[in-house]
Amino acid sequence: MELSATQVAAGLALVAALGFALLFLQEPMVHDSMHNFRHAAGVTCH
Repeated sequence: MELSATQVAAGLALVAALGFALLFLQEPMVHDSMHNFRHAAGVTCH
């Protein structure tokens, strides 16, 4: 399976966005809202 340059760029952008969110969006209110969203989506995180 071959990936085009656009697909590779989109994948890298997604990884960068997720990394940014995990590193810099750890403010308590943001963290709590993301935590609650994960539970609402059915994700068990603890």
